[in-house]
Amino acid sequence: MTLSSRNAAWFDAPPEAIWRYVGDARTYPDWVVGAAESRKVDPEYPEPGATLHHTQGLPRIGLKDTSTVVTAEPPRDLELEVRVRPFTVNGVRFELRSDGNGRTHVTMREWPKSGLVPRVFGPLVVPALQLRNAETLRRLRNLSESS
Repeated sequence: MTLSSRNAAWFDAPPEAIWRYVGDARTYPDWVVGAAESRKVDPEYPEPGATLHHTQGLPRIGLKDTSTVVTAEPPRDLELEVRVRPFTVNGVRFELRSDGNGRTHVTMREWPKSGLVPRVFGPLVVPALQLRNAETLRRLRNLSESS
């Protein structure tokens, strides 16, 4: 059984306004729940293969790891491999679909690929991801709609 969470929301903003954050890893601590800091971002981000060096938890003392772009089609799609090792390695995908009238439907999918958390907690991971990602999308919506 593949574990996967899916969250979706309508934003009163065009895809480009949302991509301003989704496509800029330096902003992740502003809206991604658990992201404490973006320590280093490859200059070619968000091109496939580009990497974000981040800290999860508390700045400077949290878990330091990386996330890498798997695929990107600005301003519509971004897939990442997010690492918080040894706890988890997850796939995360953002899909932005415009309604043509200034609104965008944003879907965020996340699925564990490996690590201690999915191995130990199994299906309990999905409800936790759904709660976390609902807040992540709420923060992203607030930023995108106010810019």
